[in-house]
Amino acid sequence: MNKSFLPIGIILVSLIVMIIAFPNLPHELPIHWSNAEPDQYVD
Repeated sequence: MNKSFLPIGIILVSLIVMIIAFPNLPHELPIHWSNAEPDQYVD
């Protein structure tokens, strides 16, 4: 029973971090760079 606490804890921590970080993400994320400059974005 103790072995199941670690994976569940890792999943819960990652979900909490995702919920906190999601509002701070930009609206457009660069997906391709050319000459060190982003040239394609995705919403």
